[in-house]
Amino acid sequence: MPTPPIHLDRHTGHLHFSAGVITDTTTPAELPRLLPTATITPYDMDNGWQQYHVRLEQDAWRVNLVLWLVGRYFVQWQLAYYPAETRARTWDDWNEAADRRQAQEFQQWLDAQLGADQRQFD
Repeated sequence: MPTPPIHLDRHTGHLHFSAGVITDTTTPAELPRLLPTATITPYDMDNGWQQYHVRLEQDAWRVNLVLWLVGRYFVQWQLAYYPAETRARTWDDWNEAADRRQAQEFQQWLDAQLGADQRQFD
């Protein structure tokens, strides 16, 4: 499996892309500069929280990223990535063995990025 265009800093939790780095102090106004080819959609959750949905195609990969903010700063992110040539699928396409292989590949990538024990940052 080729390497996704994302690097996770195991010490800080920062997300590194070729165009820049998303940190806990990155502001929403900086996102277009950091990810110039991304589609960025903001959502106000009406409770002080905001979400920014980021869709990016880079280096033969599609990346979907949800950034959560409270006030001005990012406090949480969710990440999904997959090869750009992946076609849309339905439950009819589901295959347990293939799903387990994909989960194992993701776990290996995540362990290589962060180590086997790191899953949360302070």
